[in-house]
Parts: sequence; C-alpha cells; structure tokens
Amino acid sequence: MSDDKVSLRRRFAAIVYDTIGATALVYFAAFVPVLIVGDVVAPGNPLFGLYIILVVWAYFCVCWTTSGQTIGMQAWKIRVTAEHGERRLTWLQASYRLLTAWCGAALLGLGFWFALIDKEKRTWHDKASKSLLIRVHP
Repeated sequence: MSDDKVSLRRRFAAIVYDTIGATALVYFAAFVPVLIVGDVVAPGNPLFGLYIILVVWAYFCVCWTTSGQTIGMQAWKIRVTAEHGERRLTWLQASYRLLTAWCGAALLGLGFWFALIDKEKRTWHDKASKSLLIRVHP
C-alpha cells in the first residue's frame, strides 16, 4: 500500500472543512443579488437556486483546475490530480467529479464508502472523473 493513497477519514476531514468554507461563500454570495436588485430574493426562486449551485460549482472547479486543492484539501495535505501523471484536472473532469460526488453522497454516501473496498482507496467520483487524490508531503 502506497503512502500517497488518501484514507476515507482524511477525505471526510477535508469535506468538513470545505463544507464550512462553501457555506460561508454561499452566505456571502447570497447578498450579491440583494445588492444588485435591492430586495431579498423570494424563497424558492429557481434562478437563485441555480445561482447558488453555480457558486459552489465555481468554488470547487476553480480550486481543482488551478492548484488541485480546496481549502479543506490544503489543510489536510491532499491534492486532486488527473489519473495519469501529476497534472491538473480539466474543467470537464472537475465538473464531472463534483456531479458524481454529489450523486454518491446523495445515495447515503455510497460513492464515498466505495473507497473502503477499492484497493486504490478511490471513490466513485475519482473513478468517474479519471482523477485521484494524493498526499502532499511538506
């Protein structure tokens, strides 16, 4: 077993950090329409919901395609790379990774729990997006 494989526990720790960071980002992003329109967006507005989804998508995809790390991944010293080699993800890979991660989480976390039985400790979204998490050594 390679030292560079990322455990599920470390993944979940990074997810907790990223959930806090993404929640803060969404909280502040929600004020942008108020500043532009001058009024609170009506609850259940589908355009506002789409806007929030785009904010979260942009956070993860920008992080994954530039440095390969979100704030949570930096804290827990892990990075996402393309499956073959030490290269960054494309926007398509990052988008697919996020979409399949959401789906795997929605299925009671089954997409994540898959890492417990996979010999390379990869999740569904790792496999689907042809990416992998590696440990970052200081």
